[in-house]
Amino acid sequence: FTEKELTDFMEVLPRFLLWARGNKAAYPIINEAGKPDFFHTPAAAAKIQEFGRDPKRFFCLLGRTAAALYLVEEGSDLTGALPEDMPPVTREELALVRKHLTSLLRAGAEGPPPAISR
Repeated sequence: FTEKELTDFMEVLPRFLLWARGNKAAYPIINEAGKPDFFHTPAAAAKIQEFGRDPKRFFCLLGRTAAALYLVEEGSDLTGALPEDMPPVTREELALVRKHLTSLLRAGAEGPPPAISR
């Protein structure tokens, strides 16, 4: 993916995660060909289209970004170290995830944390 795709993805991700909270609208799978993939319901695809994005590309970025974040967390550059349901990522994609790490973590946090009662 490109840097523009990643920044566009980060704009939609929090809204999608808020919508998807509490249901199994999308999750990683191993497809029939034995490759990492991302299952998503028709409702999830429709929601992504409402946000003005292509569902197939959005879920591709979701999987690849998650894989890159996993590698960053593990301190690895080796895509062979990924779980079997995560797609490989390129060194360029890994570098983009590192560059935008703070923004990605914010986007994936599903918005601000709940208020703490005192």
